[in-house]
Amino acid sequence: MQDLFSVSIMDEFAHAQLGDQRLNRRLPRLAEALARQPNASIPSATGSWGQACAAYRFLAHTSFTPDDLLQPHRERTRTRAAAHPTVLAVADTTSLHFGQAHCTQGLGPVGNSATQGSGLLQHSLLAFTPAGLPLGVLESQWWARDPAQFGGNHQRNRKPVSEKESAKWLRSYAALQTHAAQTPTTRWVLVADRESDLYELFAQALAAPQGPGVLVRAQHDRGVEKSTRRLFAHLTGTPVAGQLQVQVARRPGRAARRARVSVRFREVHLSAPPAQGRTTAGDPLGGGSARGASAARVRALALAAADHRAGADAGPSHADHRLVWRALGH
Repeated sequence: MQDLFSVSIMDEFAHAQLGDQRLNRRLPRLAEALARQPNASIPSATGSWGQACAAYRFLAHTSFTPDDLLQPHRERTRTRAAAHPTVLAVADTTSLHFGQAHCTQGLGPVGNSATQGSGLLQHSLLAFTPAGLPLGVLESQWWARDPAQFGGNHQRNRKPVSEKESAKWLRSYAALQTHAAQTPTTRWVLVADRESDLYELFAQALAAPQGPGVLVRAQHDRGVEKSTRRLFAHLTGTPVAGQLQVQVARRPGRAARRARVSVRFREVHLSAPPAQGRTTAGDPLGGGSARGASAARVRALALAAADHRAGADAGPSHADHRLVWRALGH
């Protein structure tokens, strides 16, 4: 008799379409074996050499793609999300490090140096409820960096976003738009860290006013239309809307503590960054640039936190521990 875990895996991949019923049956069995022992090798997870060989044959097939494997899970994730009024779609990138695998084809540099080893990059879009309940994976992108072009950041401002790794954020938003169109009663919000602070992302969201929202951590102190101050100073001069108490986790050399966060927010028009020689406006993923188009209207939210302890309790370096969080939303 199958346990609940097995039944759940079978249900998750019941609608796989890999072009062969044998492959459709193999997928949930392999997924269950790997899910039960995620840190094990394939021979250890599958339990026998025969099953390991079957797994290797499955993975060696060229008749389907990683996206085909994810498709049934993606559909189930969307079904689960449709039961919630608001869903957060959290995007981030993971480096899959294979060490110095010089004989393995199809890998590229990972990390900040070409000598740090080889591997792949995976950019995933995961669905969560606002309470933090994971619902599943909505989209994944995989690629290997070209060793010949590694280290070319000095030329990044000369390229359209469609030719940069930054396009991963725009593709994630486009994928989320597809899910949102099929779940009209659910409010979707893309959530991402500072790397996603792209003018093109906000222009993409602005072009779809009924589409998913965007909430990203601000990285760039951008120009603000009709203001002599840049974004961060513009927000600092905004009246405090309220205060919150937050728990700050322990870090090396710093004890855990509670901090009082002052919240400021206001709606702003962001000035378009310099086009750096690119004058084509239009779809950023189509090879053009959103820069030069009308400025994107985004809601900017700044949060600043500092302990309100006084005297000797604060410590001489307390000012160095001040928290500042800034976010941009649409």
